[in-house]
Amino acid sequence: MRRPVRVVEVIRETDDAVTLVLQVTDGRPVDFRAGQYLTHCFDVDGVTVKRAYSISAAEGDRLACTVKAIDGGVVSGFVHRNVAVGYEYTVLGPSGDFVLPDDDAVPLAFLAAGSGITPVIGMIETALRQSPEREISLVYASRRQSEIIFERRLSELAASYPRLRVVHVLSQPASAWPGETGRLTGERAAALLAVGPDTQVFLCGPPELMDATTAALTSGGVDTDRIRRERFYAAPNTLASCRPNRTMWSFALPVARSPSSRVRRFWTRVCAVD
Repeated sequence: MRRPVRVVEVIRETDDAVTLVLQVTDGRPVDFRAGQYLTHCFDVDGVTVKRAYSISAAEGDRLACTVKAIDGGVVSGFVHRNVAVGYEYTVLGPSGDFVLPDDDAVPLAFLAAGSGITPVIGMIETALRQSPEREISLVYASRRQSEIIFERRLSELAASYPRLRVVHVLSQPASAWPGETGRLTGERAAALLAVGPDTQVFLCGPPELMDATTAALTSGGVDTDRIRRERFYAAPNTLASCRPNRTMWSFALPVARSPSSRVRRFWTRVCAVD
């Protein structure tokens, strides 16, 4: 359903990431689940261009989406240059099944890299509000500390909820960085996630990292039914090549074939992020 929205606040998260806090202007609230996304319809140079951006708010909070600028990105560049408080446009949705399990006692483990934190932050906040004693782990890969999106928000959550474990991994850290460093491989990600026998796993990052982490987890005995993935891809960087009807879709990918030839599947949602 198409909904008109107005930007009521712009929050600078990092040098290249901003959060747009949105107010629906038709008087009807947008009911969303943490982890879902909105399809944003921007008028860029007279062309309506659609992009899917994850909702970065907890359930019940103000509607908000976070946009990271991509080099040469048509829409992300437009947002960072032109969208300010008072800007009005339309959105579609919410959509997506990258959401929390119905059982609020299930332990959760999240792997995020870069802008992959955008759906995850609201999921963690929602899960903790539902069950403050819930066991939750987050492994979050960034290049530098200055590029950690929601760093203060995550730090405050970790301080307030002792059973939330947040592990930052920086590939280009400053010399004084006290945390994990280096390239995050699938095996290392799986080890840091420390998935238990009942843990539900959520992955959101580069396809290669998610593939490698999935392989490491499944080889360690984690059933693919307990792994959910959110995949972002780079959209065309010219208006002429934009195809709004291909902004996002959902599909199941085969992971492994059992002796009975039944295909085991995990779910992946793909969306453009430029």
